[in-house]
Amino acid sequence: MPDYGIKISLPGYDVKNATPEQCALHSDYASPKIEQNSSVATVNNSIGTGTFSNSGWNFNTLDFTFTSDPGFGTYTLVSIPYAKSYTPSGIVFVKDFQFSPNIFYQLPLSFVTSGFQSLYYRVTSSGITIYYDKTFDPFTTYVNVNTFRFIFKYYVFVENGA
Repeated sequence: MPDYGIKISLPGYDVKNATPEQCALHSDYASPKIEQNSSVATVNNSIGTGTFSNSGWNFNTLDFTFTSDPGFGTYTLVSIPYAKSYTPSGIVFVKDFQFSPNIFYQLPLSFVTSGFQSLYYRVTSSGITIYYDKTFDPFTTYVNVNTFRFIFKYYVFVENGA
C-alpha cells in the first residue's frame, strides 16, 4: 500500500499489517455510494400522506401518517423511483411514534402488539417500495393504525459511477 490512504482493521488485526480482507475499510477499494433521491416530494394515497426530505447525512427520510385504517391486505405506502441497469442493495429503518418514539428499527418489522401486521420493503432496478401488510388472525386483537405516524430512513447503495 502507498504511504497515503485509509485503513480500518477488523478486531484482532493490527492496522499496520492488515491485508484488505482483514479490514472493514480499505481505501484501495471502492466504498458503497448512496443514492440521493428527491424525485418524490410528497405521498398522498388512499391510506395516508407523507413528505420526503434529505437530511444531508446521506439518507433520505419519509415522514408518513396513516389517515385511515386500511383493513386486511397488502398496501404500498410509497414507491420511490430511479432507473438503474442493475438491482442495487438497500436498507430501510422505521421509527413509530406509538410504541417506541426514540428508536429506529430495521425493516422488515412486525407489530408484536397488533398481530400479523408488518412493514417491509423491496428494492428493484426501477425503485424502492415500502409496504404495509395486515393479515387476518381470529385470535389477535388488532390496533387501529388510523393516525399512526412513521418516520422511514432509507439508503439505496449504488455502484461507482451509477
